[in-house]
Amino acid sequence: MLRYLPYERTHLFGIIAICQAEGWSSFSFDPERAHRTMTAPGVTTVVADVDGAVVGFACLQSDGETQAHLSLIAVDAKYRRQSLGRSLISKALAWAGGQRVDLITDTAEAFYSALPHRRFAGFRIYPPFDASKRLGRGELVVRNGTEVDENWVADVLHQRWGSPMIVSRGRSHDVSRLSTLVAEVDGERLGLATYHTDDEQVELVTLDALLQGRGIGSALLLAVNEQAVSAGCRRLWLVTSNDKLDAIRFYQRRGMRIVGVHRGAIDEARQLKPTIPEVGNHAIPIHDEIEFEVLLDEREHHRSVG
Repeated sequence: MLRYLPYERTHLFGIIAICQAEGWSSFSFDPERAHRTMTAPGVTTVVADVDGAVVGFACLQSDGETQAHLSLIAVDAKYRRQSLGRSLISKALAWAGGQRVDLITDTAEAFYSALPHRRFAGFRIYPPFDASKRLGRGELVVRNGTEVDENWVADVLHQRWGSPMIVSRGRSHDVSRLSTLVAEVDGERLGLATYHTDDEQVELVTLDALLQGRGIGSALLLAVNEQAVSAGCRRLWLVTSNDKLDAIRFYQRRGMRIVGVHRGAIDEARQLKPTIPEVGNHAIPIHDEIEFEVLLDEREHHRSVG
């Protein structure tokens, strides 16, 4: 039996499966972000369900009165040409409120042209909107975190990690109490690294670049390395989860080596932090920690501290 239901977390991986069939990677790359997207304030997500299986969905944003925007809609190929798309849009607008729906498309003109409509020119724009940052004219600076950054750091940790508690190698860290480095351009904070020193080792606990492809992560990693050398440490290390393929590539390209794969370590970490998701980027089940290290060169050490 076909039903139209408000989105719940139990629908998440049915929706991801439909997106993957369409070749859309955003939701499968980060399921937790996908869930947040579909439950964000002002977003109405409607699911088409047939006997417990997700066969379509629509995400719509609305001011509740006049204007709405259809951000995403998809129907399983087996259920197309049965008016599910029309019904999903109709239900979403009725539940969210509004008088009209705007959207962009590059693959479904025939479908939308069959609905009552007017055509407009439009754009999809991407940050950063400051021209100096887009062209790389603003100077990227990495500095130590200060008390002024505390609220911002807490926000980043909550948004990126769910809480300030991070578990690595069976040990929990309150990251808000660790040493921090902040990357910024023209005073705008765009990246965060947290780390702690233990004997002659530095563990990089979190690394977050808020803009991709700007060299922010690389600058933060280099700065942590320099902090480690200045402190007389011999080893910089970190762990990441088995689903973070981009991070695995990132660290290897920057000279770090894989020195261990700790099977089941994240399954055990869930005993300390139950909110760690079971499925992560690219819809990969999260089980294992992958440990990276770089041994700090003796000559580099003397050059930095001498």
